[in-house]
Amino acid sequence: MVLRKFKTDRTIPSHTHPDANKWAYVLSGDGEESDVTYDRRYAVPSAQRQPPGPHMARTEVASLNTFDGPPTVV
Repeated sequence: MVLRKFKTDRTIPSHTHPDANKWAYVLSGDGEESDVTYDRRYAVPSAQRQPPGPHMARTEVASLNTFDGPPTVV
């Protein structure tokens, strides 16, 4: 598990985790990942099989990320 925090307007380039599946639980903030919008209006944090990106924080974003294997980045 990884607790991830990004400041407003931060963008992470597209990437993959070839040795693991990754799920993101949005805890707070507004973001966009591969044209999928995540925001704090969800009563329960959303859980999505996370696409390869890019990931952009519209506001400050906090998310909990889980992996089912090593989180190697390519």
